[in-house]
Amino acid sequence: MHMGYLVSNNIHQRILQDISDHTPQLLGLDPIPPMIGLAVGRKALAYDPEGGLISGEDVMKLYFGDDLGFGSKSTCATLVRTVLTSPPKFAGTG
Repeated sequence: MHMGYLVSNNIHQRILQDISDHTPQLLGLDPIPPMIGLAVGRKALAYDPEGGLISGEDVMKLYFGDDLGFGSKSTCATLVRTVLTSPPKFAGTG
């Protein structure tokens, strides 16, 4: 959702630049480090640059909970509710 917002904002800024002396204020995403989580059976492994590689049943519970979604509270509805109540900060928005 936020990528679409950034694209539409940047398109709007370019249109304003084309039709007037407007200096565009383009928005962008902050870099996202590589990461992965993989679940097999009752165990999982996860990697991120800060924590390195971890694995085990505790990793399964921490990252996937009971539903194989990243965190048992990470249903789509929960994520949307979180974004609507505390929008993410984008590069260039302060």
